[in-house]
Amino acid sequence: MLFLDRSRIPQVAISAKFLSCILMVVICGAVPGMVQSQSVRLHNDCSSSELQVDNLGKVYASDKGHWNELRLQSVGFGQMTIFAKRAERYLCFNKKWRLVGAKKAHGKRCHWREVMEQGYNRYRSLANLNYSLAVNPQGRPMWGPRTERVHGRHGRRAVKCSHFLKQGLNLASAIDAHNKGEHKYSPQLPTRKVHHTHRRQPSS
Repeated sequence: MLFLDRSRIPQVAISAKFLSCILMVVICGAVPGMVQSQSVRLHNDCSSSELQVDNLGKVYASDKGHWNELRLQSVGFGQMTIFAKRAERYLCFNKKWRLVGAKKAHGKRCHWREVMEQGYNRYRSLANLNYSLAVNPQGRPMWGPRTERVHGRHGRRAVKCSHFLKQGLNLASAIDAHNKGEHKYSPQLPTRKVHHTHRRQPSS
């Protein structure tokens, strides 16, 4: 007769549930979409420079600007927004499929799906999964339909220009920006109060 240890049943159930979650991640390739929130810089393979979104909503790639701090924020499984922290704008496709920095994230044109390709990150628009975030060799954003994958020279260029390397923020550059006074908010250090003690002069 087989006897079961009831104290181990909940543990076995939890282990099975954990195993099924791991299998789902491996099968679906869902690791990139599980990021809740992180601040990064996106280095473009085609222009060899970093993606920038300035306070006027202009999108471009350059190594000279300081609008490159981006926050990837999860808004659902496999869905995220790309928020430019300094400019306080969201990276979106407008109705003409041009890349812009919008003040509010309106609908799927401002939502992205992150996928891994050949060691790079690619960001596909949820409004049309054939269109991706891409920048040409001159650092100008590419029109949505021009990023669609096709055979031939244009297709190879679209692949390269939609590839990004996701890099963490450099602590040294953050310290340098702080010393130059480029941070929007600079915490005030508390001043230390010095108490003076007066000694009595010895009486003669």
